[in-house]
Amino acid sequence: MKQSLNSARQQKEALREDNRRLAEIIDQDDRLLPALVQSARDCAADIEETGSEACTLRETARQLEEIHAERMAAIAQYRQHGGTLHKDV
Repeated sequence: MKQSLNSARQQKEALREDNRRLAEIIDQDDRLLPALVQSARDCAADIEETGSEACTLRETARQLEEIHAERMAAIAQYRQHGGTLHKDV
């Protein structure tokens, strides 16, 4: 029984560490994705409006916004179901 308890404690600690690393990644994404969207838009605005590069940059910004929205929705759903995303988890 002690061995089983120790194993469960080790698994719990490993899960906490995984959760901590995931929270760090999500936190970085939360800051990085909006910055990438703005950078793509700024670059598109700086080049000729009708150029294919501008269209590509605007499409890239749109796709990054979708990714960010999906991630934020997933986080909201996770929190709604009782999950937490704290750096000290």
